Amino acid sequence: MEQTVSNTSAQSPTQAKDVLPGQQHDSLAAEIQQVCFMLAGGEYAVDISLVKEIIKPTMEPTPVPQSPFFVQGVIDLRGDIVPIIDLKKRFGVADHTPATRILVIKKDDIIVGFLVDSVTEVIRAKRSAIQEAPGKVVGIDTEYIWGVTKRSQESHLIMLLDIDKILKIENDQSARQSQDMA
Repeated sequence: MEQTVSNTSAQSPTQAKDVLPGQQHDSLAAEIQQVCFMLAGGEYAVDISLVKEIIKPTMEPTPVPQSPFFVQGVIDLRGDIVPIIDLKKRFGVADHTPATRILVIKKDDIIVGFLVDSVTEVIRAKRSAIQEAPGKVVGIDTEYIWGVTKRSQESHLIMLLDIDKILKIENDQSARQSQDMA
């Protein structure tokens, strides 16, 4: 049996010029909602309006020949063929914690699943509390992170992911070839 949690957010994405990278909400909003998840010991978040649903993996993805090294394969999700991206491989993070959830993301016409260790919660982050990501964060280049925030002053950092950059596969063939040679 497949467990799902659907996104019931009624907000519609906008493409305003003054919206922060990776940000899909109306630029006038003082807060943004993010779905938080754990990955290789770090906590990350994606805009809630992009999360179609959260599922528990029930079968191995079907491998796709000549796909980028970070694509585990595809699954059939109620008639949609969904590529599954292993974010640990995409970020170049070595960790053996098994993925327990798939975040199904819908960005424009693209539906993709991200393997994550666990989903923690949905947070509201004030725009004023979001800072630029400094250099490398937990070994992940800021290319994939558009900002960082905290739940409170005492809490750890939460990295806000830039979905557009994660889905970009240009120049990844050379990265794949160098990994295949290793």
